[in-house]
Amino acid sequence: MATFKKVFNWSLCILVLFVLTVEVSLILSYEAEILDHEIVLIGIAAFFGAFFVFVFDRFSKRLSAFRKGNNEHFNALVKIERLLNRTMAQLDKNAKLGRDDINALNSMKILVWNLPPIPFSHELADNLKNIDFVNDYFDFMMGIESLNHDLNVMMTAYNEVKSMSLGKTISPEHYKDNVIFIIKQVSEIIKFMESYQAETTELLAKARILLKEREHRIFLLGAWPRRYYDKNIGQQQHEELLALKSEIELTKKKSREEINKTKRATT
Repeated sequence: MATFKKVFNWSLCILVLFVLTVEVSLILSYEAEILDHEIVLIGIAAFFGAFFVFVFDRFSKRLSAFRKGNNEHFNALVKIERLLNRTMAQLDKNAKLGRDDINALNSMKILVWNLPPIPFSHELADNLKNIDFVNDYFDFMMGIESLNHDLNVMMTAYNEVKSMSLGKTISPEHYKDNVIFIIKQVSEIIKFMESYQAETTELLAKARILLKEREHRIFLLGAWPRRYYDKNIGQQQHEELLALKSEIELTKKKSREEINKTKRATT
């Protein structure tokens, strides 16, 4: 917008200077009786022709940049949708693995503990235009990054205790006390992972709502994303969550059917 205003202001200055030049020329030509009116008209037509081409060129470039920015916004939303699906799947998987590991730790078994990090990305928000969604996305990703840090700390702590136990540099009682502490920490982390599963679903629903804006196109401008959430975002999110949960249940059902089918085939 600032660039367009600058071009417009300079264009007005050029136009004013031209008009003044024409007026001075007319006065001089009238006195000297050497300038024909047709020459003036040709000069004016040439100027306005060049001026129109200049303005149209600047407008076209501005429009192209605007459309490109909007396309990048929607492309970023598509990538975020894919990322959130992966995040949701990994959170569910890690929560199940964490419960299994707790059961094993309660039995004082030695584990090869390796919970994969939860997928996240801050960079995907760089091209987003919806400020409300950017804030929600940034807060969510900061939480996931912190969760990954906690996971890494717990696994590192356990591996150190396990190494000391295998090297017999720690007493069985001390090892047990450390394992009990780690079990409590992992239980808390699992609660966070379950909480983030719900947050992932809610953010995914918002991303899908914003992606629907591609269907509403404006002449020349194309799809125009909102800079803030619609005032009815609450109701829209509720409806999208119902559709999303239905899709998730359908996917799980198909997965179970495929697993049962494979089991029957092997037996």
